[in-house]
Amino acid sequence: MAEKKNKRPEAATAASQKCEFCKKTGSHYEVDYHLDRVPPEEFKKFRVLYDEGFYFSIIRCRRCRTIYKRNRYVDNEICNESDEDVYVELSEEELNDLLRFFKKRQKEFTSEIHRRLRGKISSLSRDERAVINIFCKCKKDQLSIYGLMEKAKEPLKSALEKLLKSLVKKSVLKTFEISTITHYRIVDER
Repeated sequence: MAEKKNKRPEAATAASQKCEFCKKTGSHYEVDYHLDRVPPEEFKKFRVLYDEGFYFSIIRCRRCRTIYKRNRYVDNEICNESDEDVYVELSEEELNDLLRFFKKRQKEFTSEIHRRLRGKISSLSRDERAVINIFCKCKKDQLSIYGLMEKAKEPLKSALEKLLKSLVKKSVLKTFEISTITHYRIVDER
């Protein structure tokens, strides 16, 4: 009879292939900013696979390809404040499911914005469409001037204010102020 070879479980194989930092980090890691803690510098070297800004991102170790999901939790409750990043290890399957979900959500939001702008979007210039795409990428129908400036890349960034004024004139965007900061909102005329 042939001998049965003991196969190592997938988790054990994955754990043995982790780099030193990921082994030390484990599958769950918390950084409590309220207690003046900061994330390790190694996390900055990870490749960003998906980023929703301040509150959520998915990162991958460049050395051992371990994947972490980062969630930011902020609670301003008096006497019980908390501000922390929580890193949770993901498998490749979980990563693929999440990326598929976010891609679908992005597509749905973009089609919603295009529905709102039906009839107007065809008359927009390429740069004006690029401004609308910033809203779509952020999955927000309103952004502050600072949020737009942060997301815009050159040469769009240098012409952004002119393009925003043009979009307001064309009734694609509405403008309003909150605490002296100008915000732009995509018009909903359905």
